[in-house]
Amino acid sequence: MATQAREPDPETAEKATRRRFTPAYKLKILARTDHASEGQIGAILREEGLYRSLLSTWRRQRDEGTPGG
Repeated sequence: MATQAREPDPETAEKATRRRFTPAYKLKILARTDHASEGQIGAILREEGLYRSLLSTWRRQRDEGTPGG
């Protein structure tokens, strides 16, 4: 079998970059999820493209008084 070299996708960035979240954004998402039902939390996370583990981290940071990380 011959292997063909793939051309890079012009729609994709060369190197992935890590997303950064501002303290204001974190607090906004926490406010939305703190008053939401379990099903609504999942919908918010899907809408924003976030993982549930981020909520735990952000809540801990907020409780410690360091929402910026």
